[in-house]
Amino acid sequence: MVAIFGFCLYMVSDFLSPVLRAQYYGLQWAFPLLLLAAYFDKRQGVIYIWLIAGFLLNIVNTPYLKMRHSIGELIILFTLLWLCLSPKSRLIQ
Repeated sequence: MVAIFGFCLYMVSDFLSPVLRAQYYGLQWAFPLLLLAAYFDKRQGVIYIWLIAGFLLNIVNTPYLKMRHSIGELIILFTLLWLCLSPKSRLIQ
């Protein structure tokens, strides 16, 4: 959980940088997503649904949805922060 939280803090500073975010920035999310996949828990289904939704927004190229990759990354970021800061997190055991 500490590694994921530290990664989220790094990504907050990355989001606030004045650099244009492109689709290839989605690769940075591979580390926390693979880490959570290693500790899969069926009881946290809502969290995994949000993570899959954010991941799919990073993959899909739809011209009618603006800023889809940034929205997908923000969904992943807020979901990971929700997981790290929730008192009922099952990964802390």
